[in-house]
Amino acid sequence: MKKKSVAFWIFFILAVICIIYAVIVRSTGSGTSFFLMWIAIGIVLLLLGISFQMEFWKKVPSLDADFESRRQKLEDENKRWRFVAKLEDGKGSVSLQEVDSKHPFYGLEGSNNIILLTTERYKEYPMMIQGYGAGASVTAAGVFADIMSIANI
Repeated sequence: MKKKSVAFWIFFILAVICIIYAVIVRSTGSGTSFFLMWIAIGIVLLLLGISFQMEFWKKVPSLDADFESRRQKLEDENKRWRFVAKLEDGKGSVSLQEVDSKHPFYGLEGSNNIILLTTERYKEYPMMIQGYGAGASVTAAGVFADIMSIANI
């Protein structure tokens, strides 16, 4: 299962890079044929990735019971899972982490986001910026607008 999941992300990232490259090529006026070639490569890579993803999603229900028991255990300990992105010493990471009720991320719901800035002056009490994220409909509208602008190049 891990090989397919990793393969999907490799195909997906390569496809996105190809499509971004195609947009750059097209915007520099380098020619339509290069643009179409890179878009085609991106689509093929996306389709390969989707086939791996479909296999992955077929196996996800077998993980439900394990994740539910873990979630219940966290709830009993007054903790929750939150996706946390970090940038430390120039290295970025994203992971699913346990946070307790005293952590600022504990009460996050929906598309809300929090950014904690820890610096030399804000070590003990990090500066916190909290607010609404875009949400699904705003993000979808933005992606659609980007697609339309690419199509009109």
